[in-house]
Amino acid sequence: MNRLIYLFLWLLCIFGCSGDKNSTVAGGVSEETNSVAGVLYLKNGNPAENVVVFARHMAIDSIEFTDTTSSKGEFLLSLDTVGLYGLSGFKDSLGFYTTFDFAGKPIDLKEYLLETTDFTWKSAGEMVSIAGSKWVEFPDSLGQFTFKNLPWGEYSIVVKSYNPEIYTDGLYHLELSESNVEIAGPLPLNYKREIHHFNHQEEMNLPHKSDYGLVSIWPMDQIYVEGIDTTAVDSRNKVGSMALYGGVELLEENSYKALHFNGGKQFGVIEEDNQILDSLNELNIELFIKIVESGSGEYQKNIFGKLGFGSNLDNNVFSLALINEKCGVVEPTLAFFMASGSGNNFSCENAVISKNKFENNQWIYVVVSWENGNLKLYENGVLMGENPTDFTTLLPSDEPIFFGKENLDFLLRDVRLGNKALTESDVYYRFHSKTGGKL
Repeated sequence: MNRLIYLFLWLLCIFGCSGDKNSTVAGGVSEETNSVAGVLYLKNGNPAENVVVFARHMAIDSIEFTDTTSSKGEFLLSLDTVGLYGLSGFKDSLGFYTTFDFAGKPIDLKEYLLETTDFTWKSAGEMVSIAGSKWVEFPDSLGQFTFKNLPWGEYSIVVKSYNPEIYTDGLYHLELSESNVEIAGPLPLNYKREIHHFNHQEEMNLPHKSDYGLVSIWPMDQIYVEGIDTTAVDSRNKVGSMALYGGVELLEENSYKALHFNGGKQFGVIEEDNQILDSLNELNIELFIKIVESGSGEYQKNIFGKLGFGSNLDNNVFSLALINEKCGVVEPTLAFFMASGSGNNFSCENAVISKNKFENNQWIYVVVSWENGNLKLYENGVLMGENPTDFTTLLPSDEPIFFGKENLDFLLRDVRLGNKALTESDVYYRFHSKTGGKL
């Protein structure tokens, strides 16, 4: 089944879009109008007889139906509740699994029994399940679980959080064949797009909730003008206002707004950060950026950072920057620098460099994560580079936080600063929850 169709159908079940417990078919059960009829075949095309076919409502586990195929492989299910269902059956190490959306009208299905396998994996969740089926498992003390007699095919697996206050439920997409296992996730439960990147993991981890470690958010969707002062604010009110200089503009694109910084005279600065960065040993930065014009030649242009300009109060400083023709790169790309001292001490040794060429006029979701001295840089949910630094704690610094202040034309929105490092699972989940998997 096409992955896009499968995932879209799956999501109808998560929210019970058509699975209201009171959504029964008018007139009650009727084989003429409310039936799901089908024929089940063996791989050689012969009818599969005496196979118990099982259907379960994906949003209401208590609603289930069974039938046994006839000598012609036929089965009939008379339903009284609309919604998305899972359908499965097994015989002699063969099986099948599919989904169908029942809207009160007859449905005709044609399915084949396929070879099955035992699928064993690890999960950090309390429970793992394939909705609408009897595949429900509770991982053991080592996190291991096994779905027995799973036919080759595609599945969406829900991983249930064991601590909803810290972790959220996650959805994993599985493609299972005789020659390969592909896994992507964790994804939001309402994910509707086709998977474009598999991030094969040895364990189905749970993502942290979206506010995990979150300190400040600069939405960049509104500016305030009072006299000669123009400002933007932290929606969490953790730091002082961002003063905007040089005529920074608020632009609207599609359904969102962004601040436009064009040149070194247009920048934002937060003079008072209320010591939110003092003595941290973990850090994460999230933002959406679009470079309009990157320029040529050798450069290192700050996008967001605590820079420092050589005063005695400078300590650990950092900068997310666009670089070109330095640190071994020959085309414009993103880099995140850290230094013990002023920004004059930024070096390639204490930087993580993206392996991806930065394309102009394209929005990119960027995440920087730092923990135990190790720097990681992600673009659109994918790890683009990592590198250890020489220090593990951000020492107190009175230097301001700058947005821009370089000869660079770019747009910026939804900038988030946190005091906890994000995992690869967190980043993958957040990218897909924020963008639907595609910018």
